Amino acid sequence: MSFRSGRPSHASTFLVRAAMTAPSLLNTQPWRFVADGDMEIELHADTRRGLPLADPHGRELVLGCGAALFNMRLAMLHLGFRPVVHTFPDPQDPAHLATVG
Repeated sequence: MSFRSGRPSHASTFLVRAAMTAPSLLNTQPWRFVADGDMEIELHADTRRGLPLADPHGRELVLGCGAALFNMRLAMLHLGFRPVVHTFPDPQDPAHLATVG
């Protein structure tokens, strides 16, 4: 996880750790999280962790990221937060899959 400013709160750290427990193809964990303070966490596909022979079109990579997003949303509900998800928020950056607030 990378941070744009400051240090993350315990809640942000908990949410990213929960997301990282998601299943992915051969446990490649093809995601990257960027925290913008405590208000938003961005989910990006990390294509460097893709498996071009086993997943030539990147479908499993995106499914793994979706599982991570689901785990994060579930953890937010557990903490009493209401997740607000914006999917594909930046049309210029297709690897930016979601922003969660």
